Amino acid sequence: MLVIVAMGYIFGIIYFDHHQKRLSRKRLYSYLGLMAVIILVLITGSEWVSRV
Repeated sequence: MLVIVAMGYIFGIIYFDHHQKRLSRKRLYSYLGLMAVIILVLITGSEWVSRV
C-alpha cells in the first residue's frame, strides 16, 4: 500500500511540475530514478522473487 501511495505521489509531483512549467529534463530523470528504486524495492522484497 505504501508503495502505491509513493508512486502516486511521484506521479502527482511530475504532473504538477509539468503543469507549472517547472519540469526540467534533469528533474524528470531524478523522479523516474526514484520510481525505479521504489519498484526495485518492491520486487526484491516481495514473493515475486521466489516465483521467478
